[in-house]
Formats: sequence, structure tokens, C-alpha cells
Amino acid sequence: MRRGAARAAAVMAHLAGWNYVLCALFITGDIVGRNLLGVSSAATVEITGYMFAVGIAWSLAHALATRAHIRVDVLANRLPVRWRAPLHLVSLALLIGFAAFCAWAGWRLWEESALFGARDNSALQVRLVWPQGIWAAGLAAFVVMGAVLWIEALLNWLGGRPGALDRALGPRSIQDETAEALDAVRIAREPRSPSPFSSPCSVEIVTRRLSAIGRLPKPAVAEEAAPTGAARRGTRCVAREAWPVFERDMLRDAVGPAIVEEAFATHLLPTGWRAARGPEGALILTRGAT
Repeated sequence: MRRGAARAAAVMAHLAGWNYVLCALFITGDIVGRNLLGVSSAATVEITGYMFAVGIAWSLAHALATRAHIRVDVLANRLPVRWRAPLHLVSLALLIGFAAFCAWAGWRLWEESALFGARDNSALQVRLVWPQGIWAAGLAAFVVMGAVLWIEALLNWLGGRPGALDRALGPRSIQDETAEALDAVRIAREPRSPSPFSSPCSVEIVTRRLSAIGRLPKPAVAEEAAPTGAARRGTRCVAREAWPVFERDMLRDAVGPAIVEEAFATHLLPTGWRAARGPEGALILTRGAT
């Protein structure tokens, strides 16, 4: 049941994405026509407003199925799995309740528009039941997706599988985000058939950000006698090799392997890379420089 609901939610999310593409093209065409040809749709604000509302509503179910909604997990991730599982059930139940209220209000609004034959006040006089009905359908799909996930989670909890419940409803971990990024890189590096939009350039990760909690002694810098104001401070041992250490604020040019240090970051410059300060003080890294 979940697989079918998730597949339907994914289709709705893809339609919502193409809806935004069409919205951007519509706005661009209206701007060009207004400035160059003297013509306009006379209802750009109303139509794009409908498209934005529909796009958001039709993406909610897929975001829930893929755990893409923002979660405040400062406390939950520090609890044991057996305690996190019921908290996930409670939080999803509250979300379903809120979504159900929004869907109910949306359908009540649709019924009222249908009863009075309401139209917007644009030049097109669009009947409001059409955009409101499509919008409310997205909210209803959000409720259905949440109910399916909650039933599955409840069965996992009653069956003594809190780990499966946590994996299905818990916030995305760093490992999940890393796996998604690496999968995107793998897809980008796969050979594709030539097309006007394809690029022969490969994708390479050149920046990694690491966060850790703990206390470790910082490797000492082997100080060197240098003129006052020199960027090079000394050397630091990296993988059993002595890499020169440079101060970023005084750096003019450095060739890897090297280390560039500043107050809030440390840059490792591998062999074959060159670092230099740009006109505005930005650190510019160039590959293939010697």
C-alpha cells in the first residue's frame, strides 16, 4: 500500500515541478511581450498564484514519503530507539491532524465557490472551482500519504520492530544525505547519449565539510624563521609528510601540497593545485597549476 501511495506521490511531485517550469516560462513570456510587443495576459499575478499554490500542495505528499520535510531533531536523536519510535508516531499523528484540517478547509472553500459560482477578478474571469479543486486534491493526497505511513509505522511498533519504524519516519541522517549526494554524483558521471543539454565535463567533489565534537590536541606547526609579514608559517605533518602552512590573510600564492589556515577554516591544497588571493580577497583554487 505504501509503495503505491509513494509512487502516486512521486508522479504528483514531478507534475508540480513541471508546473513551476511552465510558471517561469509564462512569467518570462509575459515580461518579454509586455516590454517588446506591448501585449500581456492581464492575469499574470492570478494565474501564477494558482500555479504556485498547486505546486506546493502537490509536492507535500512526496516530501513526506521521502522524509524531506524539516524536522527539529535536537532531542529526538539523542534518545534510544525504543523511545524514539512512539515519538515518531505521535509527531506524525499531529502532522496528519494539521493536514486534515487544511484539506477540510480547502474543500469547504471549494464547495462555497461552487455554490456561488465564484470567479476571480482578473480579465480572464476564471472559475475558482478549478484552481481550488486541484489545490485541495494535493492537500487530500498529503493526508492519505500520512495515513498510510502512520498505519505502517503502527504495525512496525506493534510487531516489535522499532528500528524499522525509526528508519521509515526518523529524520534523515548525515549518512542518508551523504548517500544521496554520492548517488547524484554517480548519476552525473554515467555516460549519456549526446544531447544539446549534455556536458562533457565530469563532476568532482572538491569541498568536504566535517563537524565533530570532542577534544584532540591540534598538531603543532614546525615554526620556521621567516621575514616579518611572510605568509608561510612553517610545516605541519599530513599523512607522514611535511606540508607547508600559510596564513590566508597574508597569502599571495601557494602551490600544493600545502595548508592554508584562517580563523574559521583550514584548506588542504593537494598536489597539482594552486591557491591565490583574488582582487577582492577571495581564495581562488586552480587545478593543474604547478
